[in-house]
Amino acid sequence: MKSLRPNIAAAQDALHRFGLPQLLDWWLEQLRLLLPSRLLRLAGFQRGRLQCRPLADGGFQIGLRRPGENPLEIGRLSPGAGREQLESLLQARVQGRPRTGVELILPADACFCRPVTLPLATEANLGQVLRYEMDRHTPFPANRVYHAWEVLRRDASAGRLQVALVVVPRERVDEPLAQLRTLGLEVRRAIPEQLPLEQAQSRWFNLLPRDETGAGRPRPGRAQLAVASLVAALLVTLLLPLWQHRAISIQYLDELRALAPQVSRLSAAQDRREQLREALEAPLRAREAQVPATELLAEITRLLPDHTWLTSLRLEGRELHLEGDSAAASALIEALEDSPLLANVRFLASVQRRGDGRERFTLGAEALPAAAEETP
Repeated sequence: MKSLRPNIAAAQDALHRFGLPQLLDWWLEQLRLLLPSRLLRLAGFQRGRLQCRPLADGGFQIGLRRPGENPLEIGRLSPGAGREQLESLLQARVQGRPRTGVELILPADACFCRPVTLPLATEANLGQVLRYEMDRHTPFPANRVYHAWEVLRRDASAGRLQVALVVVPRERVDEPLAQLRTLGLEVRRAIPEQLPLEQAQSRWFNLLPRDETGAGRPRPGRAQLAVASLVAALLVTLLLPLWQHRAISIQYLDELRALAPQVSRLSAAQDRREQLREALEAPLRAREAQVPATELLAEITRLLPDHTWLTSLRLEGRELHLEGDSAAASALIEALEDSPLLANVRFLASVQRRGDGRERFTLGAEALPAAAEETP
């Protein structure tokens, strides 16, 4: 028989997430793995539970999940179908009555899942901490979603806790819940179809509203009452460390609230520092972008041949305009392109030859800022 000790931590997680009713469901599932098939039949574990997956057209895909088996596809329930159609579908495909309470299977695109790392001291009050920081870890506020979680890893040496957090918009749960009620079905769990995190088990993420998870539960049989007594005895050993962690978590939340004004002031100071740095760096950037007019004039004087005269020189931003006459205007572009201060040298108008043999030209070029000097 398998050891129960590795499951104690998982039982604590189930108690934190759902409370005593769902902890009983979890423990019964674990017990099923330990019992022979004869006892499972006596306890009613092998009847299976219906699974309802909402479809895009408003209908449902109906399946049956039995312990230790792959889900059985029963059929499709069309939109607007009533109890008679459901009963007819079950009688045709299922032997015996399924267990009371169905599972609502939420499509993968309806759920948002991500890992969250928190201080280890928050474990005893994990639900409250996740609700408090919901808008920081997900794109949704806490009042717009239903959420569930599972502890993935505890790092006692680092004092950290890694949690898989799953949220679903409330309308993606409320609408199919209302439809299933009209069919006379009691939904026991709303679980994701699949999760992107390999460590997380989607079956234990119950995304039902809190007021739905325990309402209308059937009375357990004798075998389940015996198991419940065993669970109650185990809870005595589980609750003591939970209460100890609870006090630490409450203290942690109080400290977070006390630090909130200091964090706000620090954030405002950082914003002011960034604004001041931008104001100080703006003149430097503007100076670096300026074209050095004196260096540019000296460079043009050096590059133009002696037979070339300028009658006009204009610098508009970075656009340089040169007008004049030369004995060989076609050679000016090649001469000016050798300068690191000029780029895109070109004629802005056709060259005009005068009667004395000289050529009238109009040139344009892009003036470049001087390269910043490297500091040794």
